[in-house]
Amino acid sequence: MIKFKQNSETFFVEEIPEVEIEGKGEHLFVTFKRKNLSTFYIASLLKKILKIDENEIGIAGNKDKLSTAIQTFSLPARLEPKIIKAFKSIGAEILSTKLHTEKLRMGRIAGNKFKVIVEGDSKDDLEKIKCGLKEVEEQGFPNFFGPQRVSDPSSFEEGKKLFLNKSIKKGRRKGRFMVSVFQSVIFNDYLKKRIERGFYPYPINGDVVRIKDKVVVLKDNLLEKNGEIIITGPIIGSKMTLPVEESFSVEKEVIESFGISFDEIFLSRAKGSRRDCISRPQETDVKSISEGKYEISFTLKSGSYATTLLKSIGITISIPEDTTIS
Repeated sequence: MIKFKQNSETFFVEEIPEVEIEGKGEHLFVTFKRKNLSTFYIASLLKKILKIDENEIGIAGNKDKLSTAIQTFSLPARLEPKIIKAFKSIGAEILSTKLHTEKLRMGRIAGNKFKVIVEGDSKDDLEKIKCGLKEVEEQGFPNFFGPQRVSDPSSFEEGKKLFLNKSIKKGRRKGRFMVSVFQSVIFNDYLKKRIERGFYPYPINGDVVRIKDKVVVLKDNLLEKNGEIIITGPIIGSKMTLPVEESFSVEKEVIESFGISFDEIFLSRAKGSRRDCISRPQETDVKSISEGKYEISFTLKSGSYATTLLKSIGITISIPEDTTIS
């Protein structure tokens, strides 16, 4: 059995920037390295120390608490001397600072580079990992949200209330996160149902799919055109693109199984979107670092989970509770 136990010495992640920083402007892009501190906790500390509104802090992606992570925040450039001191006081190492004309927005990263350390008990483990990585690089893996996102029942329930406009906001960033937990659980259940019914990894008529960089509703005349077709699932919200025919029936069934009417999603303040049901890693590699220990490295697009990939190639995952708050 090959095992992965997540902590800051076994899990390393680095954001791949999407934005080309201009070198001038009112926003200071701070790239930093930290251990055992979640993204939102760091943001909350910076808000208190710098005495700024949370809207002045730009974040591209949420990184696990139990990790060694390199990521970037944007902050008001006028506070640069205080920002340098603030990062030092919370135990984060600043790697670079650059000016830019726009605030960093959630999702504005090209992807993430990962390095994880796993342990095995068989001489065949290295070959098993190599074969698994080759398979997911060629065929992809189901793009489930990881347990770090979906395992908190209280966030799910509060997120559902916020999504349905039945609860007072909990702070803009925290509220958005809770809504995303609710949306993520529904997506995971949708993807699970597709797999169970044989609707994965291939599309059915009426699916909302991604062809290259365009999201479209699949018709018969598109099946053989334009290269690879990627099926997508719902990140529910009032503006999301809807499937038709059989695909619509599956989506509606899953959404309503969570105790909401399908029509209610169009009343939500959450706009929604589509998420690829398949993810493919790039730059995969594995090497033995000592007897029974292996270092696996790979790159994933923004939003895909390293732990989901590891599970898909047969690695047992162990993640301690409370990995995202502080």
